[in-house]
Amino acid sequence: MIDKVKIVDTQILSDNWYVLRKITYEYVKKDGTKQIQSREAYDRGNGATILLYNEQQKTVILTRQFRLPTYVNGNSSGMLIETCAGLLDQDNPEDCIRRETEEETGYQIKDVRKVFEAYMSPGSVTEILYFFIAAYDKEMKVAEGGGLEQEEENIEVLEYPIEDAMSMITNGEIKDGKNNYVAPVYKIARYFIAIWTIQIQIQPVFSPAVSVLADVATVFLSMLQPEAGAAVSEKIICFGISYCKTFTNSIFLVICIRLPL
Repeated sequence: MIDKVKIVDTQILSDNWYVLRKITYEYVKKDGTKQIQSREAYDRGNGATILLYNEQQKTVILTRQFRLPTYVNGNSSGMLIETCAGLLDQDNPEDCIRRETEEETGYQIKDVRKVFEAYMSPGSVTEILYFFIAAYDKEMKVAEGGGLEQEEENIEVLEYPIEDAMSMITNGEIKDGKNNYVAPVYKIARYFIAIWTIQIQIQPVFSPAVSVLADVATVFLSMLQPEAGAAVSEKIICFGISYCKTFTNSIFLVICIRLPL
């Protein structure tokens, strides 16, 4: 494939907190002609986020903290409810999210599962965000959480029933984009429970990433209706999920169902 981009010049505009660069580049358009363009890109490194869930209690752990950019853009309190998250700081994503989970929530989690990764604001920010899920229980609580004092963090740890958290996303009380990756899977699980109160057999029909997403759906199915029996489980042969990574901070899911004739 022909390289369509050639960097012509890079200028640092600010490095007071992270690095803001003005990048001038040559771009080859669809018709083959070349055009010089300039864009600004903010580099704050990559990050990771995690949804902690308790399958028995049907609850999730979220956090709340002040976010200045939201305050200057319509959020009157500046407070934002989020999933636990942090920058990698040269760690791999899994080590990062374990560290951030303990620092922010006080939970020392065991098994973590990556769901996917996505560019969260590709028009101006370089960051890739890695999305994880993990189970938690009260025995994993080893500290108060709240973040690191030296980083001037003041984080409140919140525990919500999953139904309440979903309602808060729907009514706009939760507006953080990181929370939105759980909503489509949850709604899919509710849809299947409303139609068939059965245990759905899930198979990796598209890719390994799809298999992980299907496992996430399984978690929510069990949280919503753990008593669903397997008596008619053969009525659904496969349940697959495919997705487009990001588009205006939304996750798109495609459901494929095949029923026996």
